[in-house]
Amino acid sequence: MWPFGKSTTDRVKEEMGKFDFLAQQAITFTERGGTIYWNGVVATDKMKRFLEIFPVGLGGVKAVDTSNVSVLPAEEATAAQVETVEDSTLDQVMEASSLAKNVFRAFKADVELADDPIEVLQSGDGVVLRGAVDSQHEFNLAVKLAQENGANRVMSDELQIADGAKAKAAEAVKAVEAAKPAYVNLPDEYHIVKPGETLTAISKKYFGDTDHIDAIAKASGISNPDLIKVGQKLQIPR
Repeated sequence: MWPFGKSTTDRVKEEMGKFDFLAQQAITFTERGGTIYWNGVVATDKMKRFLEIFPVGLGGVKAVDTSNVSVLPAEEATAAQVETVEDSTLDQVMEASSLAKNVFRAFKADVELADDPIEVLQSGDGVVLRGAVDSQHEFNLAVKLAQENGANRVMSDELQIADGAKAKAAEAVKAVEAAKPAYVNLPDEYHIVKPGETLTAISKKYFGDTDHIDAIAKASGISNPDLIKVGQKLQIPR
């Protein structure tokens, strides 16, 4: 998708590939309307917090949902899942990702930059800016805001100045949405039942209504919608 050349899903996958420890976690994600929905199981609470942080800042990502990610009890987590990354290393990665997240939020809070297609990636104590802005003024403003929000280094070689950047980005988003099929089944999207949850609440969470209770039950092989168990894995049909 312009100006990044890849879809939001592909960019998240690309960033995931930079963190070897994520390969050891039993996780998947889907993207709908700019929200990244994580599903699966991770070894530690810190891993789950990392999933909440690192996608924010990528162009096209508006929000991150980790409500369907469970943390394994310590006695069930494998050594590979837990020991792939040292705690101190993960802390450093999370701190850098938090920096990118803060800069990205500053851009979205700024009237002039809010609708520009810019993504912010972490790089040590600095950030990488990619995408496009309408003018040299906005380019300078983006660099200034990044510095004011904690970036010791701002790498802006991949931030281009393109007349009408906002309009082009909006058109690209519309084109992507228009190209999506009206009905898509996402077989890898699941919900892990938590204490106190019912199919009524789960249907409201995913669809905003209670009309999909039977569909969830059927997809998940449940004969009695009133009987679901904590920890049970439900398929959310789309």
